[in-house]
Amino acid sequence: MNLTPASFAYRRTYNLGGGYSAEFVLNGASLSVRWSPDLPRGKTAKRLRASYRDARNRFLPRRPQSLPTATPAIASSPRPAFA
Repeated sequence: MNLTPASFAYRRTYNLGGGYSAEFVLNGASLSVRWSPDLPRGKTAKRLRASYRDARNRFLPRRPQSLPTATPAIASSPRPAFA
């Protein structure tokens, strides 16, 4: 088996309706979308917008409500430059 970086990408395909689907691929910090049969245009794109956004939101990982924040350590008294 030949493993490539692409084989580690997280991917999932969602049916959007009207014969369209979108495959989301998250590879590291890069997100790409592959449309099938092709990128919709005009009224079709407008009609699929809500389905696309729903699929994208389900695909992307959610940020936890509370993230620990790093606060810099503050010295109680400044250190002398030379002792």
